[in-house]
Amino acid sequence: DGTTLVDNQATTVSHVPLTQVNASDSYAAGSFNGIFAGVRDITSSLKSGKLAGLVNLRDDVLPGMQAQIDQLASSLEQQVNQVSNQGTAAVPASINNITGSTQFMAPSTQNVTFSGGTTNVVLYDSSGKEIASSAILDPAGINFTNGGSLSSLASSMQTWLQAQDPQLANATVSFNAKGQMAVNLGTDSISVGFIDEQSATKGSGQSDVSVGLDLNGDGQTDTTTQGFSNFFGLNDFFTSAPNVSQWSSGLKPANYTLTTTSAQTLQFSDSANPTGIPGGTVTVNPTDSLQTIAAAINSNAALSGIIQAIVVPEGGGQRLVVRDVLGNQLAVTQAGGTSAVTALGLAQANNGLSQTLAVNQTLVNDSSLLPSGAIQLDPVTGKFVVGSSDNTIALKLANLMTSQVSVSAAGSLPAGNITFGDYAGSIVAQSSSQTAVAQTNLQQATALQSSVQNQQATISGVNLDQEMSQLLVYQHSYAAAAKVISTTQQLFDALTNMVN
Repeated sequence: DGTTLVDNQATTVSHVPLTQVNASDSYAAGSFNGIFAGVRDITSSLKSGKLAGLVNLRDDVLPGMQAQIDQLASSLEQQVNQVSNQGTAAVPASINNITGSTQFMAPSTQNVTFSGGTTNVVLYDSSGKEIASSAILDPAGINFTNGGSLSSLASSMQTWLQAQDPQLANATVSFNAKGQMAVNLGTDSISVGFIDEQSATKGSGQSDVSVGLDLNGDGQTDTTTQGFSNFFGLNDFFTSAPNVSQWSSGLKPANYTLTTTSAQTLQFSDSANPTGIPGGTVTVNPTDSLQTIAAAINSNAALSGIIQAIVVPEGGGQRLVVRDVLGNQLAVTQAGGTSAVTALGLAQANNGLSQTLAVNQTLVNDSSLLPSGAIQLDPVTGKFVVGSSDNTIALKLANLMTSQVSVSAAGSLPAGNITFGDYAGSIVAQSSSQTAVAQTNLQQATALQSSVQNQQATISGVNLDQEMSQLLVYQHSYAAAAKVISTTQQLFDALTNMVN
C-alpha cells in the first residue's frame, strides 16, 4: 500500500502477541495488537504470503467456525431447556431447594408480565400428591400483580409458601448476588414444581406461558420468553456461563442498513445504572449502516468509558457488538418499542458459549432429579399429581434430537430450520471443504514455486557438458597459441643468430 519496507535504513517489523485469547477477542475490537512496520500498523495491508494467511485464519476463518459452534450450543441449550423446564423429577425425588440459571440485572426494578396462559406453583408430598397449589396471578393465592417487579413476585411467592404448611414457615424465595431466583422450602418432606396451562382451569393442558420482561423499568416489555420455569431457568438440563456484559446483533450482510420506518432511540442500562445510564441514549435512523450506528454510540459522551460499540467481520458478513467495558451486566433497549432492536437482532451475545456449556451440575450429582416427567391433573381428586414412572418429558427430549429447530445465521452458514445432527454435520463438512481447498491451493502454489525455481536454474545454472566442451576448446586454443609463440621465438632466435 506504499509503506516502505526496504530503504537505506532498516524498517523493524514487530508484533506483541497476547498470552491468552478468548472467543470475544478480535482485531476489530482492538483485542489483538497490530503488526507494525516501524510505527505503522500494516495488519490490514497484508494481502498475500504466510503472514496474510495467518491473519486471515485468526480474524475470519476461526471466528466464523467459533460462531457456528456457539450457535449450535446456544440452540441446543435453549431448545432442550425449554422442554426440561416443562417437567419435574419423578417421586420420591425431593425438589425443595432450587436456584435458577437466569441472571437478572436488577430484580427490584425489572418488571415482568405473564400472558397466554396460567402458571401454577404446586406443592406436593413424597408420594407426589398435591398439598397446595396456586396460580401466580390468583388473588386468593400468590396474588402477584401482573407487571410488577421480579422482587415483588418473589415476595408474593414466599408469603404464599409460608402460609401453606407449618414446615414451610421458613421457606424463602429471593434473588442471590448474581440475580438468580432461589427457592428454598426449608424441608425435605415437601417438594415444589411449576406447570404452565392453557387457561386458569385446572387440567386445561400444558402450554408455555409468555413471560415479558421490562429490562430497564420503563414500563416497556423488551424481551419475551416462553415458559415460567424456563424464564427463570429453574429446571435447566444444560447450564453455561453467558457473557452478560456483551450484546451483539444478528449476522448482517456487508451492505446492511437499518430497516425501521422512522428514527428510533436506543437506551443503555447496566447493573450500575439499571434504569438507564444518564444521558446514554442514541438515535438511529432508517438506512443507517452498522458502522454509522457504532460511531453514534461511541460519540456519545455519557457512554464514553462505559459502553463501546464495534463492527466485527464474520463469514463474509458483519455483526454490531456492544459491550460494557467495565464488565457490568448490560441491557440494550429501545424507547417506546422494539422495532430497531428486532431489526438489528440485538441480544445477549453467545460467543464462547460452547466452551462453557455443560449438563446442570445438580443433575450430574443426582440423576434422580432429571426432569423426565410432568405435573398432571388427577381427574378423580381434581388435584395435581407427580408420578413415579412418567416419561412425558423424556420422550419430548428424545424427539427433540431428531426434530428440526430454528437456527440463526452464523459464520458462513445461513439461518433456517435444521436438526442438531445435520447442523453439526454442516460445520464438519464446511471445515473439511475449507481444508481440502487449502490443500489444493498449497499443492498449486508448491508446483508453481517448483516451476519458477526450475526456470531460475535454467537461466542462472551451469551446464557441465557445455562447460567441459568449452574448456577443451580453451585448452586446445591455449596449446595452439603456445605453439605459435614457441615457433615465433625460434624464428627470432634464428634471425638473431644470422645477424650475429
